[in-house]
Amino acid sequence: RNKMAQVKKAKEAAELSNRVKVEFLGSMSHELRTPLNTIAGFTEVMKNQVYGPIKNERYQHYIDDIYQSAHQLQVLISDVLALAKAESDMMELQEKPVVIPFIINKCIRVLAERLKETEVTVESRVMDNLPRLLVDELRLKQIILNLLSNAILHTPSGGTVLIEARIEKDRKQQQVFELIFTDFGAKNLPQEGKAMREQMDEDGRPKLRNRQEIGQMSNLGIPLTKALVAMHQATLEILSPPGKPTKVIVRFPKERIVQ
Repeated sequence: RNKMAQVKKAKEAAELSNRVKVEFLGSMSHELRTPLNTIAGFTEVMKNQVYGPIKNERYQHYIDDIYQSAHQLQVLISDVLALAKAESDMMELQEKPVVIPFIINKCIRVLAERLKETEVTVESRVMDNLPRLLVDELRLKQIILNLLSNAILHTPSGGTVLIEARIEKDRKQQQVFELIFTDFGAKNLPQEGKAMREQMDEDGRPKLRNRQEIGQMSNLGIPLTKALVAMHQATLEILSPPGKPTKVIVRFPKERIVQ
């Protein structure tokens, strides 16, 4: 009885700690978002030169940097809060059957501007007659966008990122729904791809061209993605063999396949 009481007390303490953490982060995110929204709003007005031209070109670059930095902070704050909720089992999924090709195409359109800037192409390959998937649509989009963004980050200008959706069988011969993200980073390029290699740093990431890209180099995308994947009883596997493209595979169990 004493052991049971101690376990129960420890469990209640952990739940209280998680609840306090999420409430604190929620309060802090609100306190931080308010001034950030003000900064982003007024910076956008200056960026668009609503009340007259900004003649000094250096000021224009500074304003662009401030606007991008504010946006990156807003995204980071949202990710911190979402990750805390996911890890504390306080995030509720709004599940429904979704059409995966439609979701993939929508995510690619969201990234259109970034793809244009980086000159990276995203190719989609979806299996014919693909069944629907029982998921939280918003969280699935977040998973796909995070993994696509990560793949784009590791792909040199002019390169390609591949996203696939298909039904496969696991080791137990059970059906699984797979989403596969493949990037062709500099370390995987053949020797003749010298021009592409020169665009990359030692870690195989594209070199920064301007300060606006700094915010894209460090985020909570992957930890948050892992948490969201786990909430769907799915698994995430990263395959990065030497000399071959890097693959990230998300596998949803058969219980989430809607025939």
